[in-house]
Amino acid sequence: MEENKMIITNPETGKETEMSILFTHTNEETNISYVYLYDEKDPESIFVMRYDEKGNLYEIEDDDEYDYADEVLDAYIKDE
Repeated sequence: MEENKMIITNPETGKETEMSILFTHTNEETNISYVYLYDEKDPESIFVMRYDEKGNLYEIEDDDEYDYADEVLDAYIKDE
């Protein structure tokens, strides 16, 4: 597997999907890190997850945090 890719396992189905990393971002105020991922078979669908210093991934469950992550993605797309 390439360095900019990771395997994500759906906890409900157990299905594994190879995802590509679009970019990462750390919120300087909260010190929370995010990774933005996409499936090369469906590059229009971008997923964002939190990650810790060990590389563990966590779903975003808070609406305000999701809104923040979405704003970061919008800024990234605008700059590209």
